[in-house]
Amino acid sequence: MRSNADRSLSEIVDALLIRFGLEILDLVPGRVSTEVNARLSFDTEVTIERAHRIITLYVVAGIDRQRVLIKIDSTWEGTRAAQVLEREGITAT
Repeated sequence: MRSNADRSLSEIVDALLIRFGLEILDLVPGRVSTEVNARLSFDTEVTIERAHRIITLYVVAGIDRQRVLIKIDSTWEGTRAAQVLEREGITAT
């Protein structure tokens, strides 16, 4: 594992969010939601990239992607990103 000094702030935040999500998934039988940073909500492509990164982190941790809900702000670009992710089989709202 890389030290935090070698990681960007967004990588550290994503890792922390996933750790919280993993703790929740140990307690509940359903899904956990993880939100894409709201500052990205006006950029469809970056939102999709971040959602992919979040899903990948869960999968690497052994969690089926069907147990993850990606939350995206309801901007025009965010809605477009959610549509793309849904077509890819990633639950997004």
